Amino acid sequence: MKKIIIGVFTILSLSSQAQTNVKLFEEEKLDLIQYKNHIGEVLFSNEDFERNLPESKYIKSYTLGDKLFIIAFTAHSPANSMLLQAEQNGIKPKEIKNLRESFSYQSTVYFKMYLDGKEITETSTAGFGNEELATLPTYRADINDGTNEEFYGETMYNDLLKEQNLLTPGTHKLKIEMVPVKKGMDFENIKYKAIAVGEIDLIVPKDIKVIESDCFPKTNILNSKLEAETLKAVKDFYKDGDPYSFKIILEQNGMKIIKNEYGVILRKEYIAFIVCKKGDEVWYRSDVLYKEYNGSGYENATVKGNASESTIVPYRKVNKNCLRFLK
Repeated sequence: MKKIIIGVFTILSLSSQAQTNVKLFEEEKLDLIQYKNHIGEVLFSNEDFERNLPESKYIKSYTLGDKLFIIAFTAHSPANSMLLQAEQNGIKPKEIKNLRESFSYQSTVYFKMYLDGKEITETSTAGFGNEELATLPTYRADINDGTNEEFYGETMYNDLLKEQNLLTPGTHKLKIEMVPVKKGMDFENIKYKAIAVGEIDLIVPKDIKVIESDCFPKTNILNSKLEAETLKAVKDFYKDGDPYSFKIILEQNGMKIIKNEYGVILRKEYIAFIVCKKGDEVWYRSDVLYKEYNGSGYENATVKGNASESTIVPYRKVNKNCLRFLK
C-alpha cells in the first residue's frame, strides 16, 4: 500500500477579521508576494511548491506525464470560508454562532478536476489538522510527483489517465478547484462553492508517459503454472467465457490457508487480479479463488461463490500504455 502524504505551508503572521456579522476564527496571514498576487487561485508547477517558490516557476502549460504540483491560495481558511458562505446563504448569525465551534474541528477540503469543462474526478477529503483548516489560507497537493509513492492529490492524476477517449493528442483545458466541506449534518442544504480555482493548458502527446504505479497492482508471485490455472478457472466460471481477460496478477499477501477448528487444512484461498483488454481499452478487476485440499495436495483452482461474492475490485480502467509493465 502506498503511503499518502499531505503538505501544508508555514505561516508568517496573524491577519485581521473580514467585514462580517459572523465571528471568524483568527487566521494566519501570508506576507508572501506570491500569495498576494494569486488569492483565490490554484497554481501549477513542475516543481514541488516550497513556500518561496518564485512565480517564474509557475506554469501555464503542462505536458501529460511530466511532474505536476499545485498550491491553492485562498482569501480565508476553509472554516472561515464556510462561515461566510453560510451567512451569504441566509443563515442567521445566531444559528452560525451556535455551531461556530464545530467548524474548528469538522472543516476540511477536497479537490475537483475538470477536463475541457467536464468534471472527471475528485479527491477524498483532505486529512489536514483541525487548526490548519481553521486558520490557514493555503494548501498544496501533488498531482504527479513522478515516483511510485502516492501523495494526496495523485488519485486525480490516475483517474485522468483512464480517460483515454478524452485524452486525444493535442491541447486541452485542465481545471482544478479546491472546495471546502463540513463533516456532519449542519447546514447540509448549503453547497459550498470553490474557494480556489486554476486552469492550465494540458498537452497530450501521442505516446502518454506512465510509470508502473499508475497501472496495475504489483505482483510478488511469479508462478506461471498458477497464473494459467487461475485464468482457466476464471474463463470457465463466467458464462461468456470472459473473452477479454488474458493475464493474471498474483499477490503473496492475498494468499490464505483455511483450516478447521482442529488445525486441519481445508483449502487455500487467494485473490487474483484479472487484466482485460478490448481494443485500446484496458482494465483489471479481482476475483477470489480457492483450491480445496484433498489430504495429499490441492485441487484445481475454482472461483469462489457467485460473481458478486467473488469480485473485490469490480472494474478499474488503466491507460493502454500500462501494458508494457506486464511481466
